[in-house]
Amino acid sequence: MTDAKTIRKELIRIFQRLWQSEKANLDSLGLSKELLGDYYMDSTDMLGNYANWFARQTNPPAVDSSELKIFSSKLRCMAIIDAVWTNDNGTFLTDYKTSKDFSITEDITRQAILCSLLYRDRYEETPVAVFIHFLKDPGDPVALFIDDAQLEYGKILIDFIHEKTGTKDEKDYPCTCGGQCKRDFIGPG
Repeated sequence: MTDAKTIRKELIRIFQRLWQSEKANLDSLGLSKELLGDYYMDSTDMLGNYANWFARQTNPPAVDSSELKIFSSKLRCMAIIDAVWTNDNGTFLTDYKTSKDFSITEDITRQAILCSLLYRDRYEETPVAVFIHFLKDPGDPVALFIDDAQLEYGKILIDFIHEKTGTKDEKDYPCTCGGQCKRDFIGPG
């Protein structure tokens, strides 16, 4: 097993390379050098927390997918799942959070329910748990175990939102994804 210092060093090296490659975009934000520096330090601190957590794991998770986009034409909904990993116990989802508040809010729980629901719809397998990993917290991720009643609530919630936001006028929801939504979500017209 690799120690936290080595993992952190490698993560920071990758982060520095990516930060530099995005320098023009970062500069275009118009942020002060001080604020940009604060964001940089905040990011390296979160990477350090992740490295420490990862090094503490006896069997660290091997991520099967990251930033997995799931479109469900049946549910007419989309989710982006930060990480998906499997082991002998089943499939697990991870949602990375950068919040300074480490509370599991109703919104976070709803998001976990909806991600589980869409994952089950796409892969016909219910995740064992959704881990909420607060990267500013040096502690362990929090596991949310989503049951069938919560998944049913997720379906009701999606239906309610569709009922309140539905429109036949395409101008109300202009495409911002370059057509991926129509291709992957809506399907052939």
